[in-house]
Amino acid sequence: MLSPLQADKRRSQIEFVLAVTVVLIGVRAVGTSWALSAFPVVALGVYVASHAFARLTRIQAVERELLTQARADFAREFRRSTLPRQVYWLLLAVAEADGAAGEPERALVRQFVLDRFPPDDVRDIARWHEERLTTAQVGPLARSMRETLSRSETETVFFWACLVTFADQRFNEREREALRDAAKGLGLDPQQARRIFWHAKHSYLGRGSRHGDGERASSTRTGPTSARERALQILGLDETASDADVRTRYRLLAKKFHPDRHIHLGDAAAQEAAARFREVQAAYEELRA
Repeated sequence: MLSPLQADKRRSQIEFVLAVTVVLIGVRAVGTSWALSAFPVVALGVYVASHAFARLTRIQAVERELLTQARADFAREFRRSTLPRQVYWLLLAVAEADGAAGEPERALVRQFVLDRFPPDDVRDIARWHEERLTTAQVGPLARSMRETLSRSETETVFFWACLVTFADQRFNEREREALRDAAKGLGLDPQQARRIFWHAKHSYLGRGSRHGDGERASSTRTGPTSARERALQILGLDETASDADVRTRYRLLAKKFHPDRHIHLGDAAAQEAAARFREVQAAYEELRA
């Protein structure tokens, strides 16, 4: 069964062929006793043929656009099929930016990815480190991933990268530079990146201070000191923010952290987004108090 577009194309082709045939018959009649009758027929044939041709041109343009879109969709789906591996490479490159490369680093990232993607998508993860990236390739890979992910998903990937840098309880300037390259490649502006970095720090290292890890807690006391400062940091605002700014930022983040916006990164990403939304909601409530 033909689609509406194909049916319209077939109908336009038939009209064009019939109209051209009528024109040719009319032209042959010129100079004969049927000449007076031929001119209106030729005019009508030209009119119908021109309209049919214009319609065919539009249909062909639509077909080209659909074909281009189909090819882009195919390429996008192909890239998505390797998304877990791309995430692994990105996280490992960021984690190894401090020069502490080795099996502990790979095991940390490997488990991090295993916890977040379905088993079928990561069944060959043990071999992925054989083709791992250098720190210099973080930016290009992040730009490639940006083409297939939504804005919310790019923020989640950057959030994961931040978590990985904290997970080994070390953080230095080389890892900061790697995160900066990842944020730029993923299309995050510096303010967004700082806000997500604070989310990761608050979510991961903050737990260490609550559990009495003195060394880790002492290394992370460089952030906001008051509840209001922490709330502003989570929302990505400063002390000059008005009530309207707070409401606007809260609504924006509530949309970004909706679980449905993380379908390509799996259930774990959706759950983490929900947790980050709860942090945003708590920050909003703190600023409203």
